[in-house]
Amino acid sequence: MTEPQNQPQTGGGTDKLPQPWAIAVQLIGTFGLAVFLVVYYVLVMQPKEAARYDELKASVDNLASLVENQQALIGRDQESGLEQLFILGVVHDIADYIGRERQSKEEDLKREIENILYNRTRLVTGYKRKDGRIVSERFSNRIRESGVAAVLAHHAVQEWKAKEKGEIETECLRILSDDLFKK
Repeated sequence: MTEPQNQPQTGGGTDKLPQPWAIAVQLIGTFGLAVFLVVYYVLVMQPKEAARYDELKASVDNLASLVENQQALIGRDQESGLEQLFILGVVHDIADYIGRERQSKEEDLKREIENILYNRTRLVTGYKRKDGRIVSERFSNRIRESGVAAVLAHHAVQEWKAKEKGEIETECLRILSDDLFKK
């Protein structure tokens, strides 16, 4: 007896499977399970495993570098705390310098205030954000971009000549807090 010609071919039942599964079933049916597993390992599993190994190796190398360089990974909240400590660490030195050099030119004051700020970035050397950014470099960039040294020098020459050192410290703290690390 012959089959009717109008019945569709089912392709061994693989036509309803997703394409990767259909290919797998065909390979197993044609070459056997052992050959399929070897091909699957070589084409799929081994590249994934190699990528995973490379990622793991890079993570270990990065951690070893941090330990070797005596660096510490910090989060955003910790960096914010370091910003405040940095400001508190420099405000006294800046106010002290301004108090001693009241008669200096604005440009000279600006240059020395920048030097104080840049030199104090060494206080945060060795800290690295979890995203890879180096904290001391970020602080240096913010000092340059904010122009806070020029603002402090301008106020020192224009407004603070008659102020006491404590008042100058308070004003420096306010300006540094408002201008240096605000985005």
